[in-house]
Amino acid sequence: MFNALMACITFTGLFTQSPSNSVAVRLRPAEMSAIPRIMPKVIVIRPQSLNLTNEYPETLIKIPANLKRPVFGTLKFGAVGAEKTITIGVDEAEDDTPPRILVDANANGDLSDDPPLKPYKSQFVRNDGVTLTEYTVAPTIPMEYEDGSKSLLTLNIRWLAPADVRRSNGRSPILYYANYFTTGEMTLGGHTYKIALSDTLAKGDFRGRPTGDYAGVLLLMDINGNEAFDGKGEAIDIRQPFNIRGTTYEVTNVAPSGQSLTLSKSKISVPEIPPPPDLRVGKPVVPFEGATIGGKRIDFPKDYHGVTLLYFWGSWCGDCKAEVPYMAQAWAQLKDKGLSYLGISLDFPNEGKQFAEFVKSHQLPPDQIYAGKHWSADIAVLYGVTSIPTAYLVDGATGKVIAGGDDLIGDRLIPTLEKALAHHKKDKKQ
Repeated sequence: MFNALMACITFTGLFTQSPSNSVAVRLRPAEMSAIPRIMPKVIVIRPQSLNLTNEYPETLIKIPANLKRPVFGTLKFGAVGAEKTITIGVDEAEDDTPPRILVDANANGDLSDDPPLKPYKSQFVRNDGVTLTEYTVAPTIPMEYEDGSKSLLTLNIRWLAPADVRRSNGRSPILYYANYFTTGEMTLGGHTYKIALSDTLAKGDFRGRPTGDYAGVLLLMDINGNEAFDGKGEAIDIRQPFNIRGTTYEVTNVAPSGQSLTLSKSKISVPEIPPPPDLRVGKPVVPFEGATIGGKRIDFPKDYHGVTLLYFWGSWCGDCKAEVPYMAQAWAQLKDKGLSYLGISLDFPNEGKQFAEFVKSHQLPPDQIYAGKHWSADIAVLYGVTSIPTAYLVDGATGKVIAGGDDLIGDRLIPTLEKALAHHKKDKKQ
């Protein structure tokens, strides 16, 4: 799937090896929706805030006639020195109906001639029982840069509902982040890598911040060849030197459009950060030992002989909570049919008792390892976990992954487990 997508949307990295040991790379725009396996592996969502007022911005020329209580804000978008002014307007309803969110995507100062945006509603329940509500729209901004490069860059814009406690804490009601990348390939030291550039600041300028140690733009590289971009060792800020296979490189000459850059061998040396293991289907899992919240010592995968669901999650995580009903149902239906389970908690320190109570009250599988180290949990680090929930279905007989990703999420979880259990039972008979 990944290879096919990349073949369709990337420009095979053109490079020239010069006497100065530099590599020039070309990339092509690719929206997030075209590369579904990037986001689950790399945390690149860094929401930016936008203040809104009831004052009309100077750049605003026209608004729809039927707005009742509009508020406005503006953001600068594009290459520094040649930015567009994007006006955002929100007409908040007096009841629970979704707000009307307007975005001047063509930057002409007219909020009445842009494509209508339908807000998508999301709700999350925190550990303290408080419900958070937000509405999201995804306008596409057409861009043309001074070098003639063109792009269609999509922003995700979130509006926090009036009752959302995050607003009472002083946070701006508007959060936005980039939903676009540029992608390609490059060859270093005889190895070819799939790459992408991520504008985490959502500025529309892939050069990032003009000063400081960190640009806020990530060079993503599939170094371990698992057809995904992992966080550890494969996400590098373009202003930081990085080491691949013993050689340190630096990124230079990044185009504002993100469609070209240069890699040069660095005069300094930094240690290599190994990427996480390749845990695609058919690959062996990484062994580890630990103790469950019930005090049982385990040696994984040695102690798990059947079909085992290895599940990284946290009781604080909204996406994980959304999966709890599916997990509880799967365990109730399949625990007596050969399913084994081992959960790895990424909960916070000193919350072991609360975590155990959460597991019990929601009738979740009892084999859970709680380290109390949040993202620094040893097993999570060993597996390169950068987002949760993350799950792997493991064949205990071989110690290899037999399923992962979206196949173990939501209403696809039980069918995937049932299929794996049926195959395992058939193999045992043979």
